[in-house]
Amino acid sequence: MIEKWDEQPYLQDPNVMGDEDFNDWNWEHELSRNDLPWRRQLIAVAAVQDGSYKPIGVVQIIDPLQEESHYWGSSTEDLPLEDTRALDIWIGEPEYLGRGYGTQTMKQALEGSFVFGDTTVQAAIVDPMVGNPSAHKFYQSVGFQPLGKRSFGPDECLVHRVTRQQYYAKHPKNPQKHNE
Repeated sequence: MIEKWDEQPYLQDPNVMGDEDFNDWNWEHELSRNDLPWRRQLIAVAAVQDGSYKPIGVVQIIDPLQEESHYWGSSTEDLPLEDTRALDIWIGEPEYLGRGYGTQTMKQALEGSFVFGDTTVQAAIVDPMVGNPSAHKFYQSVGFQPLGKRSFGPDECLVHRVTRQQYYAKHPKNPQKHNE
């Protein structure tokens, strides 16, 4: 299913997904590694007319300081990684794009136990490609703020960050999880 989503035409655009060779996820191998303490992978679902649920996307959440490839590098003054989680989201079914599923999925991921549901986590970061203004708009609508450009291998990204305080100021429906 995820390999099928990964082949969607809109995800083949280098402005969306970056360098094809650098971003080869090797899904078969990665999905078999479900016991990593620094990573959570979640499937996004949508309710369908018959009352069942259809998988429509995936969210990956990592602790950037524990992640084994050290993709995010070291913590810096401009990009502190302590008490932070990095997120990636894909809505793989094209008919579910632009219908609010990504926003709802991102909010649930941020409010979940591995991000702001963990009171020690104070920020979340994302790394959309510089040439993907739709992703920038999406992340900013959820509360992320652009920090600046950063290269990851051959990919030029615009890193965004949201703190716990910023997120719950924008989405106050769960004030019991707000921890300054």
